[in-house]
Amino acid sequence: MLGNIEEEKKDDVVVENRIWDSCCMRLDSRAVQFFAQFLVIIITISFCFYQLVKLDDCEAQQAYLSLLTLILGVILPQPKFHLRG
Repeated sequence: MLGNIEEEKKDDVVVENRIWDSCCMRLDSRAVQFFAQFLVIIITISFCFYQLVKLDDCEAQQAYLSLLTLILGVILPQPKFHLRG
């Protein structure tokens, strides 16, 4: 009996930690973190594309191309190979 009550309290704490309360709204912390990361990534990718188009010197473009490749490598999932057996 006591174990069930403790588990219910833990579940309530987990749910409460996911909700951020403000003076005028309630937000899910996971959604806020996702959209903040998404916005930073989109801004960075846009800046890299802009610099790649604007700059004429290949040596100056290397940093932006490397940053763009790094971001795409982090975002895209790794390929999974399934062996038939």
